[in-house]
Amino acid sequence: MRLPYTPPEPPSDPRNPVATSAYEQLATRRHPLPLQALDLTLLHSPPIASGWSAFFGAIRTSGTLPPNIRELCICRVAVLNGAAYEWEQHIPLLKDCDGGKRLGAKGLRELKGAMRKIATEGPSGGPPHDVVDDGGLYYTDDEGRICFLPDQEEDPGSSVRQVAISNSRKPEDEEEGEGLSEQQWAVMAYTDAMTKDVKVNDAVFMELRKWFNEREIVEITATIAAYNCVSRFLVALDVGEMNNAAELTTQSTTGTSAGDSSLAGLAISA
Repeated sequence: MRLPYTPPEPPSDPRNPVATSAYEQLATRRHPLPLQALDLTLLHSPPIASGWSAFFGAIRTSGTLPPNIRELCICRVAVLNGAAYEWEQHIPLLKDCDGGKRLGAKGLRELKGAMRKIATEGPSGGPPHDVVDDGGLYYTDDEGRICFLPDQEEDPGSSVRQVAISNSRKPEDEEEGEGLSEQQWAVMAYTDAMTKDVKVNDAVFMELRKWFNEREIVEITATIAAYNCVSRFLVALDVGEMNNAAELTTQSTTGTSAGDSSLAGLAISA
C-alpha cells in the first residue's frame, strides 16, 4: 500500500463527527466482517468514504440483478484491469451464488480469457478489421451477427459466445463445470466493451438487450462503471498489497472461501 492505513477504530476526538459517522457507516455495512483494507484507505477522507459506501451499497444490495450477473461483471472488470484484490474478494461470491456454482473450471477459464473486439464493418464495407491475440479476424454483418473471416478455425455464427478465447489452465481441484451461459457471455462482451473501449458496439448492446430489461441494463452498466472506478483506485494505491501478484488466481486467498455460504452476498470489496 502506498499510503498508511487508517486505524481500524474511529477517532476519539468529538470535534470530528464526520469521521466518526463515516467509520460507523462503513462498519455497519461490513458487519459481521471487520473493516477491509479498502475501507481503511478511503477513511483518510471521511466524506469520500461515506459517499463511496452509500453508492456501492446501492449497487450491491438495492438492485434487481441476479448475484451471478453482478459478480460476473465485477470479476471480469478485475481481470481486465489487473485488480487482483478485487478478484480475490469477489470470485468466491460468484462461485457460491446460483448461476455461478455451475461455472466450474471451464467458466473460470472463460472469465479470465481474452475476448475478441467486434469490428463495425464487414469485408464489403472495407477496413478496418480487428486483429485479436491469435491473429483471428471477424466482423459484424448487416444484421448485426458476428462472423469470422474465411480460414478461421471457429465456425461462423451469431452468438457472442463464439468470440471468446480461453487462456487459463484448469485448477486441479476444480470440476470442469458447464462454463458461461449465453446470457453470461452477453454480459462479458458488454463488460469488455465498456472497460476497454468505453463506446459499445451496437451488436454487443443488442445481444445484451435480448436478455435484460431497461432497469437491469442500467444496473449492469452502473455496476461495470462503478467497479472500473474501484479497480483503478485499488491498483493505483496498491490496496491490499497485491499489485505484484503473478496472475489472477482462481483460488481465493483472502476474503471468504467459496464454500462459506454464511457470508455469501455480503459487501466485500467495495
